[in-house]
Amino acid sequence: MRNELDKLDGYQSDNGGFTYKKWPFYWIARVNNRYSQRMEKALKRVGLTITGWRVSMLLREHAVLSISEISTHSAVKLSTVTRTVYGMQDKGLLLARPRETDARVTEVVMTRQGRQLIETVIEQTSVVFADALKNFSEKELVSLNESLQRIFANLADD
Repeated sequence: MRNELDKLDGYQSDNGGFTYKKWPFYWIARVNNRYSQRMEKALKRVGLTITGWRVSMLLREHAVLSISEISTHSAVKLSTVTRTVYGMQDKGLLLARPRETDARVTEVVMTRQGRQLIETVIEQTSVVFADALKNFSEKELVSLNESLQRIFANLADD
């Protein structure tokens, strides 16, 4: 595969013809930055951070997760997730407790207040998603996700 990319002018950083605007990671970083800025603005209105939003959305889908599982799926450092979870617990949005089958594991669940807040948050942030994904067909979104998943797999630790 690398040899195939070497033939594509402007895609390889070790190629003299490298062009940053052809580099997919340039666009991934730019998209993530712009998305984060828009989300921060929308979330500020309801008193939630992006990490808090990620924690809440994961728990909305899975009901119960360990702090480690949240960290993995949110792509946020364990220490940041831990701090966020306990801060949200102090606000009555989450409950962190030892797992019944293994007290060394802290699992997290949303409270009723947390579930109510996330529904409000979804209303506040839906415009960000709508703006980001307008003019994309479902087929294009599936293809985009598949491509990103392939890149993710390609970068897996050996």
